[in-house]
Amino acid sequence: MTMNTNIDTNKLLEQALEKNRGGVSAWYDRLPKEAEPFITGIKDMVKAGKKPVASNVTRILNEEFGVEISRSRVSVWLQGLANE
Repeated sequence: MTMNTNIDTNKLLEQALEKNRGGVSAWYDRLPKEAEPFITGIKDMVKAGKKPVASNVTRILNEEFGVEISRSRVSVWLQGLANE
């Protein structure tokens, strides 16, 4: 790996303080259309009191729909659904 010696550290530090500007949406709002029935089914399961396993949901999203998402994000989403 080659190090960039022309780094403006002050500029990078300023960027680190900037807030994101629009365009940020939750992962489940950016899913391919093919995954929507699966996510709707997961939501229905949670509303019915069932507890899908976050790691399995993550694996299915990745393997079947090509969605790159961390297990922890899915877990937080599932917990939020359960608390609604």
